Amino acid sequence: MGSAEKPMLFASPFSMGELYKDLLQQAGKQIELADHMLYVTYPLVQEMKFLLSIMERVTCAARLAVQSMLEYEYYYKRIDAYNKTFVSEISIYKNKVEQRYKMDVRYFRLFQKLMDIQKFDKESMFKFKKGDKYILSTSEYSMSVLDLELVKKCSNRTKKFVADVTRIVQTESLQNRTSV
Repeated sequence: MGSAEKPMLFASPFSMGELYKDLLQQAGKQIELADHMLYVTYPLVQEMKFLLSIMERVTCAARLAVQSMLEYEYYYKRIDAYNKTFVSEISIYKNKVEQRYKMDVRYFRLFQKLMDIQKFDKESMFKFKKGDKYILSTSEYSMSVLDLELVKKCSNRTKKFVADVTRIVQTESLQNRTSV
């Protein structure tokens, strides 16, 4: 899941001050793509390996939305510069952002699950289909199971997270403009 680890960031030089907007827009595009793959393409191909591609898009969308939230906080000087790794980003999210905006605590668990699946995908020596599940196994024989229901659950929760971040950024930006 290389692209999920380092989301492709295309920021216009004119909007570098508000990078969070570009990140959020990219997150929206990634979750739309994942949604299309999940509900249109997957039913046609019915290939279990395709679920990993969908999870890659979901992970990318979640990470871009987390980055957007952190960049938003950084832009308004509520947090300091931070290490740009997913582990560091979700830690800062949990410790400094989640409570401030009263975010659903399930989002943090979602991020952990997405990181676990991403790790298993990268480190898996064996990937095989068993019934309607996709099994990822490392060389130490620890396993992770991926199925359609898990992918749908992760996708739906990520979609909700992206929508919540969008709502927060739009509401807060409006309040910041009117108070200046």
